[in-house]
Amino acid sequence: MSWKPSRSSGCGFDNAKIREEKYRKELNTLMSDPQANIQKVSKSYYHLLISLRDQQNYFGGNYSIKFGFLIPYIWLEKMRNHKELCYKPLREFIQ
Repeated sequence: MSWKPSRSSGCGFDNAKIREEKYRKELNTLMSDPQANIQKVSKSYYHLLISLRDQQNYFGGNYSIKFGFLIPYIWLEKMRNHKELCYKPLREFIQ
């Protein structure tokens, strides 16, 4: 009897990769738009961080969300200064 991987083997990683690409594109378009508000940018940034964390956790380990990378300093300061306007789940990770 030989061992074969299940059909769903690797699907979790693939789904996280697809979500990461989606939210990375969305975040880049929102940051380049001068009319974008903090709520929309912080929401797509949070979902990007979640998908990156899921990719890391797929290979083992228990990685946490690290606020402050993959986003320009200007948007970081906007989020820190207007924490109450940010996406609610992201608020607890803002230093």
